[in-house]
Amino acid sequence: YMNLLKCGLCGHWITGQAKRKASGRTYVYYHCANQTCSHRKFYIPQSKIEEQLVAAFEPFVRFTPKATKAFITGIQERFEDIDLTTHTQLGELISQKIELEKNVEKIEKLHKAGTLTKKECDELLQTKRASFGKVEADIKNIMSMDNNALNTGLTIIELLQKSNEFMRLSEDKLEKARLAKIVLSNPILENGTIRFDYQKPFDVLRCTSHDQC
Repeated sequence: YMNLLKCGLCGHWITGQAKRKASGRTYVYYHCANQTCSHRKFYIPQSKIEEQLVAAFEPFVRFTPKATKAFITGIQERFEDIDLTTHTQLGELISQKIELEKNVEKIEKLHKAGTLTKKECDELLQTKRASFGKVEADIKNIMSMDNNALNTGLTIIELLQKSNEFMRLSEDKLEKARLAKIVLSNPILENGTIRFDYQKPFDVLRCTSHDQC
């Protein structure tokens, strides 16, 4: 879980260290990587870190209709921002495509008029057509983007509902850390306790009862 947690005192990354006990079993402990930090002396067992990460995902086991609606709204707002950006990019690409078409037409006219040799014409057309192909590919990619906010939101909710079980049962520490980075905001380790906020829009899904929402 390195590069996930920072020290709550000095802000440096938390690092891990394996220790072998007399029984022959190896245990992993985490502590501040800053050698000048007074909290470096505190070694927190990996098992304690994992228990708290599992607890962080418990609110996602079930959702109220209000929390679900708020989450979908948050997802939709993000997609609207993305949609505006992609429409701007699409307009720019279409303008580039039109300009390239004009350039190709101009080059062909210059060749017919004898201003350009066939070799010069072919070289210029090859460059313009390569650029044209790239622009067309970029336009196609933007046009094929799926901006269905509702389906995306529901898919994320379904995955989050399974996330607590994954955090509890999986042995893949790297994937668990990646998931935590996506959902948790600014997690720090302070006196053995992980403190964090939830990333937006996951924060609205903490609500598991109408009283909490």
